[in-house]
Amino acid sequence: MEFDSLLLQEIRALNDSELTFDVTEEIKKRIYDTIINSWTNEKNIRSIAGGLYPSYGKQNSTIFFKKERAITEYVSMINTMMLEQSNCRDFYPSRMENHPSDAIPSIIAHAENEASKGYDLIKAVYGSYQISSTFSEFIEKTGNYKSGIPQSIGIATGICLIHDVKAEFFRKMLNYSINIGDEERKFYYFNKYRSSYYARELSFLYRLNDALPDVNLDPNIFKNMEGEHFLDFKKDRVSKNVMKYYEVDDLLLSAVEIANEMRENVKGNILNIGIVIPEIIEMRNIRNGEINDNTDIKSMIRSLKFVVAYTYFYGLPRSESYNESFLNDINIRNLMDKMKIRTSDDYDKLFPEFLPTKLTFQTDQGIYEKEIDVPYGYFRNPMTWNDLKNKGFRLIRNEDFVNSLMDFIKNIDDKSIEELVEVLGNAPIKEQQESGSGSS
Repeated sequence: MEFDSLLLQEIRALNDSELTFDVTEEIKKRIYDTIINSWTNEKNIRSIAGGLYPSYGKQNSTIFFKKERAITEYVSMINTMMLEQSNCRDFYPSRMENHPSDAIPSIIAHAENEASKGYDLIKAVYGSYQISSTFSEFIEKTGNYKSGIPQSIGIATGICLIHDVKAEFFRKMLNYSINIGDEERKFYYFNKYRSSYYARELSFLYRLNDALPDVNLDPNIFKNMEGEHFLDFKKDRVSKNVMKYYEVDDLLLSAVEIANEMRENVKGNILNIGIVIPEIIEMRNIRNGEINDNTDIKSMIRSLKFVVAYTYFYGLPRSESYNESFLNDINIRNLMDKMKIRTSDDYDKLFPEFLPTKLTFQTDQGIYEKEIDVPYGYFRNPMTWNDLKNKGFRLIRNEDFVNSLMDFIKNIDDKSIEELVEVLGNAPIKEQQESGSGSS
């Protein structure tokens, strides 16, 4: 059986399945989490969103946190861009980076376009997460790493479940999804769809004069779907996706938690710090503290040494933690120089069921050691609704909005997506908060 037929058969089966209360609650949590994570970048995106609006087309979907509408394709991309810039979005623990929540902004935009109800959104997000996370496991088992494939298939799945689960439409949505998920393809896609002023400027800047060819998945990537590496799409993978409480790279959660605890426990002058990690962290992150004047924000986020040093001095990381002032902070730089990192085969064998990390602080007053293998937020130690509410307060700092958003999501089943975007339109404006005029 061909790959498309196999996959569409599984997508239809997921759509026909009845969701348990627990699974439904987990999906609702991830819709809420996606929205509050997106808000942290609302200001950055608002500055370009207007320039991306097409001059024509049905304006059927709404920009997050704005009461402005545009065609669904543009809203999908703009809202996805807000989320992608967050260091707090959820992830599926595997050797290949995968953020299944990247599908949610597109699914919401298409659900609004189709006048869908909340339960339709829940089912589409469920199918998207199941497909995306299953392929993460499959690709890890086969070692056939293809960046972006699980997320793109997840986005295409979610949109198909809102519209139509047919082969031709799925292939179209898969190309659309890959365009959304890749930075350079976004700009091609802006240029391809409508000739707004901003799209033309991007096209000139990136020399995007020709449309990219459609993306066709190589069926051989999934040739073992029915064989040795049979894919069980019905196994619950939604709850295995990890929601993060603070802004840090996916695999550094344990290190940050230990460093934050050591702030209170370590006495004396630090002589050196030993760090033991799984090999996967070494593969996925900047290991030896190569932080210099040319280091960008993404490198700071992925630097184990920087994140540990920052947390030790200043507490849990926020989006504002990754900037030039902390990059040049003398305390952070000096502490990074005292760190030695090694990998452990035993730790590596525990991943992804566990995320083990050990920090050993040696000072002139003694040795302080801590090991964590299930950090806060990991799927074996998941966040509750109350945890997510506190995260919302921490990120948005407006209790009225956070409470109204959470109450709505908890009861979204019979509500319309139009009502959801109306709630989002009441979000505080980020720069007003930064200037001190927002609600606390």
